Amino acid sequence: MGPAPEPTVTSITPNSAAPGQLITIDGTNLGSIQGISFGMDPDLNHGSQMANSRIFTKITNTEIQVEVPPLAVSGCLWAIGNFQSMPCLGQFTVESSFGSSSMLRTRAASAIEVPTRYLRHRQEQNGSTPQIPKSGAAYLFGGVDAATSQQPLSISNSSRIGAVGTPISLLTTGGSGVIAPTFAVTGAGCSISGAQLSASQIATCVVTATNPANGNFRVAHSARVSFHFSPPQQPLTISNSPLIGAVGTPISLSTSGGSGVIAPIFAVTGAGCSISGSRLSATLVATCVVTATNPANGNYLVAHSAPVSFHFSSPQSALKFSNAKLSGVAGTAVKLTASGGSGSGSLSFSVSGANCTLSGSSLNATGLAQCVVTATKAASASYGPAVSPTVKFTFALATQAALKVSNSVKKGTVGTAVKLNASGGSGSGSLSFSVTGSGCAINGQLLTTTKAGSCSVKATKAASGIYAVAVSKATAFTFTAKK
Repeated sequence: MGPAPEPTVTSITPNSAAPGQLITIDGTNLGSIQGISFGMDPDLNHGSQMANSRIFTKITNTEIQVEVPPLAVSGCLWAIGNFQSMPCLGQFTVESSFGSSSMLRTRAASAIEVPTRYLRHRQEQNGSTPQIPKSGAAYLFGGVDAATSQQPLSISNSSRIGAVGTPISLLTTGGSGVIAPTFAVTGAGCSISGAQLSASQIATCVVTATNPANGNFRVAHSARVSFHFSPPQQPLTISNSPLIGAVGTPISLSTSGGSGVIAPIFAVTGAGCSISGSRLSATLVATCVVTATNPANGNYLVAHSAPVSFHFSSPQSALKFSNAKLSGVAGTAVKLTASGGSGSGSLSFSVSGANCTLSGSSLNATGLAQCVVTATKAASASYGPAVSPTVKFTFALATQAALKVSNSVKKGTVGTAVKLNASGGSGSGSLSFSVTGSGCAINGQLLTTTKAGSCSVKATKAASGIYAVAVSKATAFTFTAKK
């Protein structure tokens, strides 16, 4: 037959009494108790029935009425029975009823003297005349009669929740003499190393503490305490960037990490700082220190972020661009200017857009471009940074230098090609020619005609870099028939 279910006690009434008096113990699984040892570990009291009591006036699964035995001492009420481990039902204080306690601690007292006094005490209480045992051996402390119970020992950890893989340092209070508690644990995945309790999986770990016998003190055992281990959440962080804002303008707080249901709660410290939901505000220049908490959910423990400091400054006056003209020509820099802002912070600009370049406050383009520009005035004194609205600058391609057909002789003979030349233009674009006129044709730079008359020629230099395409004026070439 397996061990009986261990009893659980909800109350001991009264929790102090003298030998011979009745006490009531309420709880569950009490029906399997065969006896109770008052303050003495049954393994150490050598079978002394003067410390153990089997005098039950009532016993059910939920209630026991038991008489305090003659040599009871203060401490744990130990349950005797077919249990896997010896359970401590709770702490109990024994009141003296025989006179001097030295009478119980001195070996000079005879083996029968104590029970005789006890029986006289019982006779005075109920008028009966109980039999004095013929042998006092069953009433002796068996060599430990001079020992004293330790102060009640208890496991004193205020938090009994931990993360899988992270040890909990076990703490105790009470005990007497040399305090050197040892710990024992039951539970799947639970282990103890010294005073460090760990779990390798989700678990409930049941721990007991023992302070060994020392000096004149008996061994002391604590009541069992349950510790619950759950998996930790992924690290929770406040993910805002940057961490600066303007007084009176809320910052929306954001987080990353956590596990399970992500529903962070924020808390803030700092004069003038407040949080509404996930919006952080300040009513004055302040540094607001914010922490985020994702509550425990499912099997996950609660998660806390590291504290993050947000800095709120006075807002500057409106900052804006003051350029009168928002267009330019590629290759020719535009000087950026801005007005407004407050304080002595430096003014800077930033740009985005294909072919756009920025050097300090000089905006330029390497080709056809639309450049989106922002001005920023840095924080100074009590002022936070100021950022202007964006402004778009448009850059057109530059005009090439004048292009012309440069042949000095503009006459020719039908059937004989004339090589065309051009001068001017800008950039590296390719040069080409076009012609109009009856019988006129161009092959590369060679102009020909099939009949006498005039051919009108234009030169074209393609766009390149910052330059637009260039086309020359028409030049007339006159051709005569062969003689």
